[in-house]
Amino acid sequence: MTRLGQTLLIRLAAVSFCLAPLTFADHQNNLVSVHDGSISLIDELITISIDLQDRNRNAEHCGQPDCPGESTFSASAAAGSFAGSLGSRIGQARGQNSNSARGGSAGADTGDFSRWSPFLVADSTDTDKQRTRRGQAYAQDSEALLLGFDYQLRPDVRGGVSLSFLTADTVIAGNEGDASSDTLLLGFHGSKYWGDTFLDALASVGQIDLDSVRRSSTGSYSGTTQGKFHSAEAALGHFFGWQGLTLTPSLRIFHLRGKLDDYSEKPLTGGGALSYRDQHFESLNLRSALQLDYVVLTNFGVVIPSLYIAYHREFGDAETLTTRSGIKHIGDKPEQNYGAARLSLSFQLRHGRSVFAGFEKAIAHGLLDQESFVAGVRLEL
Repeated sequence: MTRLGQTLLIRLAAVSFCLAPLTFADHQNNLVSVHDGSISLIDELITISIDLQDRNRNAEHCGQPDCPGESTFSASAAAGSFAGSLGSRIGQARGQNSNSARGGSAGADTGDFSRWSPFLVADSTDTDKQRTRRGQAYAQDSEALLLGFDYQLRPDVRGGVSLSFLTADTVIAGNEGDASSDTLLLGFHGSKYWGDTFLDALASVGQIDLDSVRRSSTGSYSGTTQGKFHSAEAALGHFFGWQGLTLTPSLRIFHLRGKLDDYSEKPLTGGGALSYRDQHFESLNLRSALQLDYVVLTNFGVVIPSLYIAYHREFGDAETLTTRSGIKHIGDKPEQNYGAARLSLSFQLRHGRSVFAGFEKAIAHGLLDQESFVAGVRLEL
């Protein structure tokens, strides 16, 4: 029986039960009247009951016709995750210790270089999200390419611009749908140094293009939408050096806010396509990190192995996707406490060249398993 049929049956049964003690004959036209307050009370009780049933169904059976899929959540998650790692990727391209961070790879050579330093970073990330009471499991592969440059305004001040392109392909478990999203991100970054203390800042704006397919027992449906977001972060840290060893603690705050536009699904098979309202998403993340670098001098340049460990505290709330008919899908609340670890190796070569590669993994994250491989190159012009 459909939900509408169940609703009408419940209403008729409740009204029939209450009619007997509340009715009387109208002597003029022999009609039956019912006390308005009693009917209102019945209607409210039924509405509350159905609303609770809808929330439970939406929380447990994503992929049904009356519950939107996970595709839009996965798109905003991919964009937010990359935006949150952008500052770290720029830091890896700059170098791993205090000298390389401020002066690029010039420490491996005695020549004089321009203040301009272009860099290129490639990022490949695999994410496996677990099924929960509110959300579906999915596997997501994302690839990103970051092109940027630094300009040294003064010995203690650096600034730059970066342009990133991210593509993410998501497959939802149980053949319940898939999604493909493209994200373009423009960032502006800068750093200020006071001796061995530094302040990094980054602001970015981005656009998301999303194509999705939702499958349910009544058919399959495609959807297309766009969205925009902006983010900002600031990180404060200090270099502690001892011979070839550098220990760098840092504290960062990151904020992101965005919106996916409203859209309507198109039926591929069957019926029951849905129309969605604007979807808003937001993140506020506090990160404390510790990085350990060791400088090894060789006859071809400087080799720096690095270990990075971070703790994240997320203050954002669950996303909500609402259809134009009022059906809500409340997503998973973001994991509040989790960690990350990264092993990387950088080479600062002669003639102002440097390359690096690293492997990063989420730690103790209750919702997902995530691994990233990052590699990049930097050149002092």
